[in-house]
Amino acid sequence: MNFIPNYNTILVKANPVAKEKGGLIIPDTIKEKPSKSTVVKIGEKAKDFMMLKEGDVILHSKHAGSEIEIENEKYLLMRYSDVLGTI
Repeated sequence: MNFIPNYNTILVKANPVAKEKGGLIIPDTIKEKPSKSTVVKIGEKAKDFMMLKEGDVILHSKHAGSEIEIENEKYLLMRYSDVLGTI
C-alpha cells in the first residue's frame, strides 16, 4: 500500500463487530460503527510523539475518522486525538 497518512493522522482497519444471535435484522444504515480497530499506518511526522505502533488494537469514539477505500479495502483515517486508548 502506497498511502502515507499526514502529520497527526493514523490509518486503521475496523475490527469486525460480533453479531448477536436472536434473529433481529438491523439495517446497515443504523448499525453503529465499530469502536475497536487495528492500526495499519501512522503519519511519518507523528511517529515521534505517538505512543502507537502499527498492529496495535485501539479504542476510538464511534464517529471518529473518515471512511476511505484503498485497493478495494475499507479503512478509517482518523486523528490521533480520536484514540481513546489501546487494548
